[in-house]
Amino acid sequence: MFILIVLLVAVAISFIPFTCAYFSIFNVMLNEMVKGLFVRNKRQGNIDDQEGILKRALTVYACITAESVAALALFYVMNHFGYRTVLFVFFGMIAVGVIRWFRFPVRLIWLLSVGALITVPIYFQVGWAMIVVSVFLTSMFLIKSVRNGVFAFKGSFMGRNIQSGNGIVARMKTIPSVLVGTMLLLQSISIGFIVLITILRTLTMN
Repeated sequence: MFILIVLLVAVAISFIPFTCAYFSIFNVMLNEMVKGLFVRNKRQGNIDDQEGILKRALTVYACITAESVAALALFYVMNHFGYRTVLFVFFGMIAVGVIRWFRFPVRLIWLLSVGALITVPIYFQVGWAMIVVSVFLTSMFLIKSVRNGVFAFKGSFMGRNIQSGNGIVARMKTIPSVLVGTMLLLQSISIGFIVLITILRTLTMN
């Protein structure tokens, strides 16, 4: 029950724009790493319009899928290896972020402030605080990935409506985005249910 309360608090906090953006730093980091695999050059002028739309749709799908899989993996680690291990996984992500963002002071401060939040319960060996921080950060990671899936779904249809007056060809260009948005919505909801029904049930029984 305690873990479910922390999850509900994370859901409530996710609706506050500032706190949602603040705790989504790990999602941002993962998104940038995935995008780096797709965007090898910046010569967008040499890319066909249809190819560019498809590439953007696949990039969005890969980013949000990576978030969902990572969130599921974090809950799996929490379930099988403990809360402290999850915090060390976040520490590893922070180390990667420091290497990637050392030239960006604002992002670096943002990253280190979240790292301080993780460090305090480990340093003082406060068991309940380690549980709260690990569950909260993992829940925020999952919630953000689900919200991104929902926003991608809504955005795909908004783009379709904007181009609806440009003829059949323009509408066909939005098909990849609509398909990707639909898949992301179903995928995000499915992973959310997997966590709530399976993993969290096991955690609350421990």
